[in-house]
Amino acid sequence: MNVNSDHPILGALFEKWRKEKDLNINTLAKEAHICTTTYGKIKKGLDVRLSAYQSLFLLLLHGFGG
Repeated sequence: MNVNSDHPILGALFEKWRKEKDLNINTLAKEAHICTTTYGKIKKGLDVRLSAYQSLFLLLLHGFGG
């Protein structure tokens, strides 16, 4: 069950970076090895597995499609 997490600002940061890099959600999720539903939960600040946050963070921080 997903509940509100303590990381809504982190979701907003990911969304900001995604928009700045002009990345499509489907492509971004595929590259980060997460589903689009998981990305939506992260964006809304809902609780998801830690590995989803980690893979998305590393992808956005270090470059896309590297």
